[in-house]
Amino acid sequence: SPYVLDNIEFDVASGKLTLSGSPRLYEMLPRMEGDASTEVSGGMITILPQEDGSYQIEDVLMHDGSKLSMISSAVFVNGKILLGSPPSDGVLVCPIPGMPLASKRVQGEVRK
Repeated sequence: SPYVLDNIEFDVASGKLTLSGSPRLYEMLPRMEGDASTEVSGGMITILPQEDGSYQIEDVLMHDGSKLSMISSAVFVNGKILLGSPPSDGVLVCPIPGMPLASKRVQGEVRK
């Protein structure tokens, strides 16, 4: 995934890891330095381990940062996606999209 990722959670109901992330590091830097006017895009990525050792990775939801900037947490709650951010107030409650933005299968590596 070409994202800056943060806060990995395990969703028991789906068996997926949920990650928050931003696709554009260059947006994050001014915000981290205190520029509250900078809108940082971000959203949710999920990873589902497969029985054959591979992983199904999905870009589930991306937001442009206009309502909640610099997404740092993303979880499923009661049929919705909750996005959170340390420098922004509140949480963003989003519907779960019917289809992911992107999906790919990645072969895992078995280590002993």
